[in-house]
Amino acid sequence: MKKLVLFAAAAAMVLTLSVGANAQSKIGLMGVGGKAGLVMPEGDIGNTLGLGGVVRLGHIIPTIALDAFVDFWKKSYDVGVIGYKSSVSYTEIAIAALAKYYIPMEGKLKPYAGAGLGLTIGTSSISIEGAGVYGVPLNESTSTSDTNLGVHFVGGAEMPLTPTLDGFGEIKYSIDGADYLSIMAGVVYKLGK
Repeated sequence: MKKLVLFAAAAAMVLTLSVGANAQSKIGLMGVGGKAGLVMPEGDIGNTLGLGGVVRLGHIIPTIALDAFVDFWKKSYDVGVIGYKSSVSYTEIAIAALAKYYIPMEGKLKPYAGAGLGLTIGTSSISIEGAGVYGVPLNESTSTSDTNLGVHFVGGAEMPLTPTLDGFGEIKYSIDGADYLSIMAGVVYKLGK
């Protein structure tokens, strides 16, 4: 069994290297940009605004591109319990890389689908204050922070706006501790061809 796994891994590596060698890969800093949109976390915490940055890293083959991104979102809300007021806050920063497959089409619109991996830094905090039902004062707060491996699935489309600026819109589902769906639009300033 071990020999079969090693053979399969070696064959996959040889195929990957041969495809990359024949396909004119072009890797490097090709563009930078930003995005903004709606983030819909799972659970009952509600939707919020998300912001992010994008870096284009080039193409492995003409139809598969590499991107890196940073996403940020925060959601805070208050909860009232008899005599107490609770404030809850969630913050998440995702730093990841994506491989995007561009679906061949005629015209300027370039649809894509892809997936990627990255790190997600999440923090949550809760503070409770008030006198309660029996008049006992309470002023407590706690916070937690953790880092998880995140998996991201994306679909979208981009099109040139000017010779040096591309616009894009995308839907991304992230599985990373505080799973969420985001709908974002943005622009990328092209640095290379």
